[in-house]
Amino acid sequence: MEAIVHALMLDHQQEGKRLLKAIAPIRRKAGDVRDMDVLIGFATTLPHEDEDECLVQLVEHLGSERVRFVRKLRNTISAQRRRARRHLKQCSSLAGKKFADSDGNVAANRAVSADAIAAALEVWAELSAWPRLNASNLHPFRLKVKELRYLLQLTQHRNGKFLAELEKVKDVIGEWHDWNELAGIAASVLDHGTRCRLTKQIRSNARAKFGSALLAASAMREKYQNGNSGGKRILNDTA
Repeated sequence: MEAIVHALMLDHQQEGKRLLKAIAPIRRKAGDVRDMDVLIGFATTLPHEDEDECLVQLVEHLGSERVRFVRKLRNTISAQRRRARRHLKQCSSLAGKKFADSDGNVAANRAVSADAIAAALEVWAELSAWPRLNASNLHPFRLKVKELRYLLQLTQHRNGKFLAELEKVKDVIGEWHDWNELAGIAASVLDHGTRCRLTKQIRSNARAKFGSALLAASAMREKYQNGNSGGKRILNDTA
């Protein structure tokens, strides 16, 4: 929804701004629940010979956190539901005017595609000017890649290969970020210190995922950057 509002330039209007403000808390709380689901899934794949107690302790902690986050999500939805629905309907009406009418207004569709391309070019410019990738800025880089992919999906014609590469980079960085989060949680929950084999395994996985994420992100930038012309050509090919 945030990408659509941005692509259609509804965020320049009061209704668009109000919708973003209404759904942001819901997105954040839903993200917390999603994180716990992913981390529990990761934890249950870990080898746990001689570490059953640690694994049980970790999974129980993640489970209790998920229960807490679900409660917060439900409370947030209850508080935001009416406002979010009202602004969603109003923004939907504004967005509908930008799309084809009952007669199939091709010009309207082209205008929407052009707006999405313009927004995508802005995001690509940010990615192209991104500083050297490291552990502190890799996740924010992923969020921009995710936004770019959403924007391109709104265009009339799509470069499937470029979208697939964006999806791959988004996924590998996301997997590293999740393992890194699990490593931080394990370090704070488990009390065996450096002796805990489970904590070592999680950290090892996080390091390996970081290497893969850095490689994929750097390869994509190198392939398409080319003084910005490479990426712009790919984006313009979708228009």
